[in-house]
Amino acid sequence: MIKYLILLLVISMNIIGNETHYLEKFKSIITTEFKGYNISDSERIQLYGAKHRKFINKKWYWGEAGYGALFGKRSGYLEGGIFIGKFSNGPFNSIIDYRLFTGAGGGGSAPQGGGFIIHPTIGIGKTISSTFFIMTEIGYMHFINGDISSISLGISINMNTWQLRSK
Repeated sequence: MIKYLILLLVISMNIIGNETHYLEKFKSIITTEFKGYNISDSERIQLYGAKHRKFINKKWYWGEAGYGALFGKRSGYLEGGIFIGKFSNGPFNSIIDYRLFTGAGGGGSAPQGGGFIIHPTIGIGKTISSTFFIMTEIGYMHFINGDISSISLGISINMNTWQLRSK
């Protein structure tokens, strides 16, 4: 009986060992963000959200993001979409992040028109540890067929993770 268990264990290890060369590790960043921008000349909106960056190579990434209004009369307002971006090294060991977000937003009786968003941003960040870094960013929120066009400001805490995917 023990011989059969050992034989089964050896066979299993060989099968599992052969499968690992079909996997590769890639960087992924999970972000929690606070951002704000003007939705009219007299009203500012603050949103809380999350995004997930999935790296294509060491610098370029793509991902998804979603945000919701934190408080105020626009509490039903939501945004969601996809983005592409690039990380690079900045001065004084900082991180520079260029990103283009596109998606949809609306609700809370905001003047978003059809809701189609284009939102380019540039951010600068600093590593806190091997796992976490913080970023501040400035961008331009524009609803293509709506009345919202404004500079946006944001701050985020980011967590580096690694994931496996099939080759």
